[in-house]
Amino acid sequence: MIPSHILFDLDGTLIDSAPTIIDTLSSVLRSRSIKANVELGSWLIGPPLREVLTKIVGSSSPGILDDLMENFVREYDSKAYRFTSPFEGVDSTLSTLKEKGHFLYIVTNKRIAPTRLILEHLDWAKYFEGVYSQDAFDPRLGSKKEAIDRAIEIHNIPRDQAIYIGDRFEDEDAARGVGIAFGAATWGYTNWPNGLPSLCILKPTDIPSRIPFASRTDISNPTPSSTLDAKDARPSFLPRLYRPNRFGNNDPFP
Repeated sequence: MIPSHILFDLDGTLIDSAPTIIDTLSSVLRSRSIKANVELGSWLIGPPLREVLTKIVGSSSPGILDDLMENFVREYDSKAYRFTSPFEGVDSTLSTLKEKGHFLYIVTNKRIAPTRLILEHLDWAKYFEGVYSQDAFDPRLGSKKEAIDRAIEIHNIPRDQAIYIGDRFEDEDAARGVGIAFGAATWGYTNWPNGLPSLCILKPTDIPSRIPFASRTDISNPTPSSTLDAKDARPSFLPRLYRPNRFGNNDPFP
């Protein structure tokens, strides 16, 4: 069956968030007079925030990391997120896919709070059936693979009709791990140590033509699973699903 349910990664796939995140990290480090032990670059985009900060400052001290995380969250969620830009062509591509009747979703490692803020800022919430991250659930999920799997369950998505599009090999591993197809967003923060996947997409506007999709008229609209809690069946950008971040050791990426 040809995929018609398209699940997207966010950072490095739909939005070019690296400049804003790096600027915010730099600002937080300066405010604490801490010098980074490594160069701040797009390699930061993807891993959990605590892991990123540990590499940057060379310390695993809970007190130092918690302080940096709190300051990053405060600065990023209050104002910095507004400077996030979409990759060229993403807005028109989302509009085209939606108009053609395809089901769109976001599954990201980014915290759910700034994810919702960015979607509202870019006027993108209207495109998605659901938006999910690890910390959108209580208890928080442990991986992107689990988040993708939960989204599939919530929306009763047939796995042979689904594809995940992301820019890193971890995204491919997560998609393969839940038994769905994968497309590589090669315009993003590409990291493919084992070679490029079989399906590579050169730019966002290639998505409608690069992947053959079934139309919505060919596939019935999925309904939330009755086996899941009602709050989990709501699109995750709605406030009812929100749970504040608690800065755990596996805290999701900013």
